[in-house]
Amino acid sequence: MMSLWQALLANLALAALVMLALDYALGLTTRWNATLGSCAKGGLLGLGAIGMMVVLPTLVGGALLDLRSIFVAASSFVFGPLAGLVSTAIAVLARLVLGGETANVGVGNIVMAALAGMAARRFSAGQIAPRWALLIFALAVTATNLATYFLLPLNMAVALLERTGPAYLSLSFLGALFIGSSIRAMEGRRALETSNMIYRKMVEQLPDALNFKDAKGRFVVANPATARLVGVEEVSDLIGKTDFDFHPEDLAQRYRADEVSLLGSREATRLEQPALLENGRPGWLATLKAPLIDDQGRVAGLITHNRDITEERANAEVKNEFLSVVSHELRTPLTSIKGSLGLLSSERFGPIDPKAANLLQIAQVNSDRLLRLVNDLLDMETIDRGKLKVVIQPTRLEDAVRQAVAEVKGYLVEKGVTITVENTCKGAVVAVDPDRFQQVLGNLLSNAMKFSPAQSVVTIRLADLDGTARMSVVDHGPGIPKDFQSRLFKKFEQAASGPKRKSGGTGLGLSITKSIVEAMNGRITFETADGQGTTFHVDLPLYDALAAKRGRTQATAA
Repeated sequence: MMSLWQALLANLALAALVMLALDYALGLTTRWNATLGSCAKGGLLGLGAIGMMVVLPTLVGGALLDLRSIFVAASSFVFGPLAGLVSTAIAVLARLVLGGETANVGVGNIVMAALAGMAARRFSAGQIAPRWALLIFALAVTATNLATYFLLPLNMAVALLERTGPAYLSLSFLGALFIGSSIRAMEGRRALETSNMIYRKMVEQLPDALNFKDAKGRFVVANPATARLVGVEEVSDLIGKTDFDFHPEDLAQRYRADEVSLLGSREATRLEQPALLENGRPGWLATLKAPLIDDQGRVAGLITHNRDITEERANAEVKNEFLSVVSHELRTPLTSIKGSLGLLSSERFGPIDPKAANLLQIAQVNSDRLLRLVNDLLDMETIDRGKLKVVIQPTRLEDAVRQAVAEVKGYLVEKGVTITVENTCKGAVVAVDPDRFQQVLGNLLSNAMKFSPAQSVVTIRLADLDGTARMSVVDHGPGIPKDFQSRLFKKFEQAASGPKRKSGGTGLGLSITKSIVEAMNGRITFETADGQGTTFHVDLPLYDALAAKRGRTQATAA
């Protein structure tokens, strides 16, 4: 019995050597297409099966005992049916060439092993953990080898099973675990190497600077763009060094202060920061910094992505300056035109023919609209520069709404839209900037009327939400398309833009409205349904509640 154990262990040792050769050979197939790669892998495992039959086989009672079935089964289990078919064909051909009185039994063993590998693959695919899948594979191979005994005449099968069963089946099980896990590990490593190679090439060819620094600010990994950014020729010149080795002291200290803050907060952040670019020219970088958390929950360092936005900022400044100049130049004549139209409409210079009065009304409405567009451009420039100012004052909500409705009266006549007010918080006083709040109301009302059908109703609802006043503007228009909702408050965004757009405007109104509401410590949200209309909610702090909160804060500080 020991001689059988020794022979099968030698067979298993040979399998380990075959695994080494297989590992090397599999590396050569990584660049082949899927079909050719599967055939090559099946062929390699088929050759492994031949090795088991030819080198150190054990002949017991006329039967050839070896571990060929593991290679054939592993081919189907790990690489799939095509690889299994190739390895099976090679192993069957080799067994027939070897001949002997049990050649047909050996062929049966090979075919059953291939089927067992396919069954184990199908049964465990994506359903159970890898370790359990390997156990199922090993049990399937062992069951195949046990079943092979009974392809022999019954008396011969029983006698052979008694003599060789314990050693052959035990090592079949252990060998299947070893070979199956080894091949899977090889495949996993190859896939990881391929993935790493792709990521490495992506990072190397990325035009933006990408790097990783440890917690002390030392470069650990960087791409060539990072080297170019700091003015060195090779990435190796960066490794182990800090920003203090490449930047002026004040700039390096600023960078390091940002990094220390992020290491403490453990949250990613985006910022724009000044920089010295190639050849020492000043510029600006759009920077993303993200802490890297290891498996123990510790901050291992920071991932940094830098993109040169110097030209973008310059273009934006030119655009903003242009818009500012044009808007200011337009505002003066528009104000004069609006005033002149108002004087004519007042009939101060004599009665006006009804037809002329109608034309004056149209001119006034459109001059008001044009002036609003100019003001939107100026407001957007102010917001972009971070210079939006609000002066919070106690303001009666219903009075502000009444004023806003009066100011859009001309538009009401033009569209034939009616505005109703539902007030359940009479006497409410909100903490807002009165002028800016009128702008918010005007934007929401004009927006609602713009998208409302003719002769429809726009409803303004005022409600008290326990320390917060909610103003809701409800229209019965087409609703906001689902794919546009995420962009609703962004600048220059309009649904159905281009030739299909039916409504005018710059696409700035809601963006400006959101900025103003948030500057007044409020919040704007919306509800919409396709074909049923849209409701915008503006939640603002009540003045009494805000004053009481400030009083408590001051008392606590005292």
